[in-house]
Amino acid sequence: MTPQPLKIRADVEMKCFQFDGVLHIKQAMRKAEAAGNTNCPVKIKLVAPPLYVLTTQTLDKVGVFFSLFP
Repeated sequence: MTPQPLKIRADVEMKCFQFDGVLHIKQAMRKAEAAGNTNCPVKIKLVAPPLYVLTTQTLDKVGVFFSLFP
């Protein structure tokens, strides 16, 4: 029997009212993608500003939480 992958999805709203807010949002998205690894890649998709969806998929159900949330 093959193991079933664990799928994690988070819907987030990102807003920044500073002059260079778009740059801060881009930086936050890059850091979120960098938090993933080869076993648990983090992908970000734009739904409609300011709503974004972060998704990941992994077979390691225990290790994923320690790698994403240290």
